[in-house]
Order: sequence, then C-alpha cells, then structure tokens
Amino acid sequence: MVQMDIHEYKDSKVFPDYANLATQADLPFVKGQFELHLAKYGIILVKDEKEAKYTMRLISGTLATDSTQLLLGTPPLPIPLPNTSLNFSIPELAFFKRQSRSGFSKLSMTVLDSGSQKPLRVYESIMAKTLYINYTILFIPFYSDNLITVDAEDTELDLQFFE
Repeated sequence: MVQMDIHEYKDSKVFPDYANLATQADLPFVKGQFELHLAKYGIILVKDEKEAKYTMRLISGTLATDSTQLLLGTPPLPIPLPNTSLNFSIPELAFFKRQSRSGFSKLSMTVLDSGSQKPLRVYESIMAKTLYINYTILFIPFYSDNLITVDAEDTELDLQFFE
C-alpha cells in the first residue's frame, strides 16, 4: 500500500469502501493495513459516506499464498501398537528438504468524490510478492527470504504528515 501516494488527501474526511473485498479470507488484515496507511497521512476515517469528502474504494485482484515442499529422506512414519488404539511415530529424517512459501497481492483503489461518486483518481495494479524458503541439509536448517523486518523499538511514526 505504500505505493499509493495519497498525501493530497491529508486532513480530509474519507469513507473507506471495502465492499469489493467481502470474500477475502484476510479481510481484517487488509482493512487494518489500509487504515494504518491512511492514518500515516493524517486522513480522517468516517463510518458514514455522507460525512466524507472522499470515498476510497479498495479492490483486490489477488490475495493469495502458495507453498511447495521437496523432501529427500523419509517422512514421519506412524507405527500402530498392536492390540491398542495407540501409535507412535518415527520422526522425519531429512537429508535435503526445501519448503517454500509465497505470498501474492494485487490491489487497486479508486478515489471518488463522495457526493457525486465521480472518480477522481485511480491506482491500478499495485502488486507485491514475498518469498520465504526453509532448507534442511543433512539435518541442519537454513532459511532465505525477501521479507523486510524491523524491530518495533526501531520504528518511529513519521510526523511530517501531521504538521
């Protein structure tokens, strides 16, 4: 969402329209991130569209995850104990294992005049992709990713937008 430069709407009352996100499993996260992005720019959110100067309609084209796994070794093997309902498992023995997880997002947003519903600005095809890979080589785990992480203590809200 940082690809959406919305500083021109600073101090404006905005109604966020999530109707086109209704079927997304991650809807609460997307809404939260979007509202956090709006707050960064000092945008005032309202619950009634009639109170707003602008309506920001968020649309999701893709919001998905994918995972794959390759194992050279033996998977966990359950072994039933005779004459009981119990079983135990031999743990996985991985000589080489690769697990990858990818996240994909494609969002669009239309900014409308709340009164007339006239489109004022369109942000199309805002895309992001993440990749996280775990490796195990001869029982030793490694990982690789393209995620950007920051400790909470090291982050500060940029207050220039509120001045």
